[in-house]
Amino acid sequence: YTVDLIDGVAVKDIDDYGEDFNVEVTYNGDLKYLPNVNSTTFGIIDNIVTPEDFYTYFENDGDLRNVVSYDELIFKGEFNDFPTIFIDRAIILTGDEAVFNNFGFEVTASDVTIQGFNISYISDEGAIAINVLDSDGIVIKNNNIYFESHVSDDSEYSCAINIDRVDDILVEGNKVKTSMPGLYVSNYDWNYMLMGLNTVNPVRIKNANGLEFINNDVFTEFNEA
Repeated sequence: YTVDLIDGVAVKDIDDYGEDFNVEVTYNGDLKYLPNVNSTTFGIIDNIVTPEDFYTYFENDGDLRNVVSYDELIFKGEFNDFPTIFIDRAIILTGDEAVFNNFGFEVTASDVTIQGFNISYISDEGAIAINVLDSDGIVIKNNNIYFESHVSDDSEYSCAINIDRVDDILVEGNKVKTSMPGLYVSNYDWNYMLMGLNTVNPVRIKNANGLEFINNDVFTEFNEA
């Protein structure tokens, strides 16, 4: 292929390519540029996320990479102790028998779906398995969550699912089992309008308009913190 260099960028669409391929680039010289030959190997990523290629799709801090343009990511395999996945744009996240151990999701974008995940989260510090904030058009569906908290006070949030300042959200068909500490209330929020802890809950929902909470199985037991 011969490709023109425009504003320092050469672009060529190739319809037929394999998973990995080699590219050799020959630069023709003129009065400004010397002749040169460079080569590289690169691959095309699909929308299947495995533990081995997690950081192909996510930054080291868990942010979804800008180069990921798929409308849906499908997770397969057992993921252990990765950073919280931060979602800041519309996307569908689907677990295909995927298991997450000791990390979860934080969503601050609208039109996001989280479905089909098995999440086990055990922590001595504040933690949230699925955290949804300041968004709308959210679906949390058909997830299995085991969440065990051993915080010693209610100064930090500790929830299996936390929903705050969200409009039009569907929470359906999830199985949530939690083991939570019994704590004295010291950080009460009068705007929460519920008796008890504002920060430590199996499922915490606040300022959620247009909420549908359907066919969820939520079970909790107390531990000794």
